[in-house]
Amino acid sequence: MMDTRSLARHMILASVAIPLSVRPVYASLPVAPFPLGNTNLVETRTEESLADGVTYYSVRRATANNVPTQWLITAGVARTVKERSRLEMCLRALHLEPRRESYQTPGLIPTRYVEIIGGDFTTEAAARVAIRPATTCKVEVRAAAASPYYEAGPWRLNLIEIDPAHFKGHIFSAGGNDTVAGRIKTSDIAHRFGAQVAINGGFFAMTPEEGVVGEPAGISVMQGRWRSEATLGRPYLLLRDRYPISAAILSARPPSPRIVWSDGTVSLLGGINRQPGQVRDCGTTGAPANRLPAQDVTCAVRDEIVAITDDAGFVADASHGLAVTVGPDGRLKTGSGAELGGTVLVGIGRKADFLRSRLARHVRARMDLTYDTRSDKAASSALYAVNGAPTLVRGGEMIHADDKEGWATHGMPLARWNYVHSWSVLRNPRTAVGIDAKRHVWLLVVEGREYSEASSVSVPASAGLSIEELRRVMVHIGARDAINLDGGGSSAMVVRGKLITHPSDSSGERAVGDAILVVPDR
Repeated sequence: MMDTRSLARHMILASVAIPLSVRPVYASLPVAPFPLGNTNLVETRTEESLADGVTYYSVRRATANNVPTQWLITAGVARTVKERSRLEMCLRALHLEPRRESYQTPGLIPTRYVEIIGGDFTTEAAARVAIRPATTCKVEVRAAAASPYYEAGPWRLNLIEIDPAHFKGHIFSAGGNDTVAGRIKTSDIAHRFGAQVAINGGFFAMTPEEGVVGEPAGISVMQGRWRSEATLGRPYLLLRDRYPISAAILSARPPSPRIVWSDGTVSLLGGINRQPGQVRDCGTTGAPANRLPAQDVTCAVRDEIVAITDDAGFVADASHGLAVTVGPDGRLKTGSGAELGGTVLVGIGRKADFLRSRLARHVRARMDLTYDTRSDKAASSALYAVNGAPTLVRGGEMIHADDKEGWATHGMPLARWNYVHSWSVLRNPRTAVGIDAKRHVWLLVVEGREYSEASSVSVPASAGLSIEELRRVMVHIGARDAINLDGGGSSAMVVRGKLITHPSDSSGERAVGDAILVVPDR
């Protein structure tokens, strides 16, 4: 029985020269093929000028017709001999001969481990039949092409290149509503603002258990105003919507907004526009365990002050603390901002006692929720920040700090290893932003989790990218700095009002927290 890597080697496509269309004036995508899969895969491209300084590229590497999908059964990852033996027994109980694929964890201190897989099926349905026998093991069906060992693809990549020297227009982030709370599709956000191009933005809370639905899982700044606090230890994308537009990927945490009290004391805000004590993706103040970011984990905080602004769109839960409203003159009053107007400060734990002492002593509060207080008002209002991670490229070199940025596995339970393996090491839809040496801004959406069955090879297919493959792609297009944004079912690109990518969620395009928009001047 042929294993996954052998199968991939036998599925080499002949190289075919496809003439490119006339290149737009501002186009600078490298002519060399993308570094994905076998070197002699067919690669086709189209290029289109959307506006002065804005070019759209569609890249297809390999085709669905030549790459019928193979399916396999995975029992998960194993780190020790004992774990390997247990998972291999799970597959043998299904009458499958187990195989091992070797990997290493992402980050500065990689650790080797294996994934235990078995079976070769020509359809997903056949693979699902194979796991029907009763078993106490947790096994799953996955496409062989989700493994980076699988060299036949196929891939669909969508890129937007923006040349600030020639682009006359705007680049900014926005939600679908005027509030932090709530989710909306990228295509609907694009329609609302008349965007020529839009891609999905940063990570966000999807359920009440994770946080306020739609709230950013990290920094969010719009029109120079804080909407969500930054995450300790994580990079973020900063956009400057002022001619000429620009973008930067910053790794240092910006200064936290502060409360300056009339008696001379200063307090740092623990959060902005989220439920007190509930921090999505962690990376916050308080206990040492909370300080490191942890992707898709919600950390609990016992003592903090959270500011709820008029951008929030929800009422904070102050049942376990104290809520006070800061009036225009800085006076504190008990009650919600909806009743009194102004920003609400919610303190929990010891910080609730602190707010009570402020209230009793009639101490006034002064705070500035401007992102860059050093800039003049016009310059500051042009700034937008979007959360993301991991860092992909810095200074033209691939950066591997994933474990410090939210994908740590050392000392973690096996379930976390399986999560990181699936999220980072295997292939998924991805969204990323890069900046090259000419300060051109690149928006990339790679479609994924789309596979063609042997009986339906006409279906467009794209395997997606691992995070490491995403790094290679960003270096290939010339990015000197690049960051990963939210991906998976969130990945979406809209061009001229049309969703041009195929959502990986079975329900269709996912509603997200925010999007990045490109709007030329009319």
